[in-house]
Amino acid sequence: MTNPKKNIEARRTPASPPPVFSRRAAVLWLPLLVLGIGVHVCSGRLAVRAQSPTFDEPLHLTAGFVYWKTRDYRLNAYHHPPLSSLVGAVPLLFMGPALPQDDPLWLQPRWGDPTRQYAFANRFLYHNASGLDADRMVNAGRYAMLFCSAVCLVGFFFAVRSVFGEVAASVAFLLAAVSPEFIAHGSLVTTDYLFTWFYFFFFYFLDRWDRSTEEAPGPGPRAFLWAGLTGMSLVLAFCSKFSAVAVGPAVLLWLFHRKFRPGLSFRGMLVCFATAAVSLLLVYQVTALPVFFGGLRYTLERLQGGRATFLLGNHSTEGWWFYFPTVFFLKTATPVLVGFLFSLGLALRKKVRWPWLVVTPPLVYFLAACASSVQIGHRHILPVYPFLFVMLGIAAAALWAHRPARYGLWALGVWLLAETFAARPWFLSYFNSLTAARVAGYEYLTDSNVDWGQGMRALRQYLTEQKVGRIYLSYFGTAEPASYGISYAAVAPYTLPAFADQDVDLRAEPRALLVVSATNLQSTYFADKDIFDWLKNRAPEKVLAGSLLVYDVTRDALSHQRLAGLFGRMGKPEMVRRESLWAVDLLGGTDKT
Repeated sequence: MTNPKKNIEARRTPASPPPVFSRRAAVLWLPLLVLGIGVHVCSGRLAVRAQSPTFDEPLHLTAGFVYWKTRDYRLNAYHHPPLSSLVGAVPLLFMGPALPQDDPLWLQPRWGDPTRQYAFANRFLYHNASGLDADRMVNAGRYAMLFCSAVCLVGFFFAVRSVFGEVAASVAFLLAAVSPEFIAHGSLVTTDYLFTWFYFFFFYFLDRWDRSTEEAPGPGPRAFLWAGLTGMSLVLAFCSKFSAVAVGPAVLLWLFHRKFRPGLSFRGMLVCFATAAVSLLLVYQVTALPVFFGGLRYTLERLQGGRATFLLGNHSTEGWWFYFPTVFFLKTATPVLVGFLFSLGLALRKKVRWPWLVVTPPLVYFLAACASSVQIGHRHILPVYPFLFVMLGIAAAALWAHRPARYGLWALGVWLLAETFAARPWFLSYFNSLTAARVAGYEYLTDSNVDWGQGMRALRQYLTEQKVGRIYLSYFGTAEPASYGISYAAVAPYTLPAFADQDVDLRAEPRALLVVSATNLQSTYFADKDIFDWLKNRAPEKVLAGSLLVYDVTRDALSHQRLAGLFGRMGKPEMVRRESLWAVDLLGGTDKT
């Protein structure tokens, strides 16, 4: 007969390395947590204060407030699950903004058209009857998300510590806390960041549940606790982002690895499902539960349709299999890449063992993202990173006893801090030092990788410093430029909603400045992919927020000719006349256009 105890040992995750900090561990980890959270929160605060609302934030914030006040989930929950919106809107419950329920948009039975959703969000945020400032409301929501980010980071430390020891937990925690991408998205009211953490915690709790059934002869309180947390984290992952469907294939692979004999009891499964059901009912406030299933179905259908994207100078609506591998190597911090490649070498030589549940979930998710036809941002592969940081932590723990290795780890840590410090406060448009040293990031990627409409505050400050009152503006975003005191002539904008035109005359300005969002410069969402080709060989005078390119076209006849053509396509005859005459004057007073 086989020994059941040996079978149990064969199924277990490899044993955790003993904590090597020994007696100093209890003294060191608390200051470590304070330091890491301090860096994360302070850096996030810089980003919160610097950035105007990114593309999706006005809608998420408005939707969350609507859900709290009315329990009506029609606004955006068919397009995005509500959890991040609900969290971000909590501070607004104490601020008292007015909800425009007299708006005709509110009275419609469905919000199928995103244009109408954004129009309602714009009225709520930028034209609120209570007089509340839009930036104040957005910043309040961002601070709520930043608080949740800090809580998740602390939970991450203790989760990794419970399985892999002090060193692995410390390294993984610090990598996450000072990651430019985690700082960027941990301080935004969007769906990606909370989903990242709940995707990780689901597999952590599943592993703990499985372990607890092996440590005791029958299901006990600890096993039921882990079962309940597993169910809760699964539902919260789905309530953060419908991409949680990737959990399914990962769990199937885990079951296959376990030969479909996990040590999970029937009663434990009942607890898991009961907790999941209660969590789902609470998030959707019972009455809106059909919206969850409708939104899941809608999202799966939408993912099959593709979306315009840009990569390395090329355009596509179907995506490329190498999009996310490329984004990973462009946007992941250089010291993290170096550490990962070195750790991978150790793992391949079997000097480091990475458990199945640390490798499989991120690999499944990454491959699913590569197969998707919706490829618009690095944020879509954020769930890979907690697992990646754990892998690096395990490798660091294995090497910690060797003094040269410790020096190397400290050097990589200092390098990461330096890159993060250099990126402040524009963490959203961060590219690693290998990329930034060669070329501007917007020449490789667009949309939320670099330009998500976050630069209006920076533009206002720049125009004040330059004493320029009016500009040409091709903006990609949803922040209303006029609310920042920016007077502009819109040039091929991509905004939701479409803002009122301001056909201003720039001839009285000391300089004629053309400001173009990076996403528009690369024509990501324009049918005409050559619309701004005449600017691509010119170096901008200034790049604001990593995303707004400023060109001085005061004495540039060609630019005024091209602007006249663009205004003609937009149906603005008066602007066409002005720009044509300006070009004629610059060419010597004769009509050479």
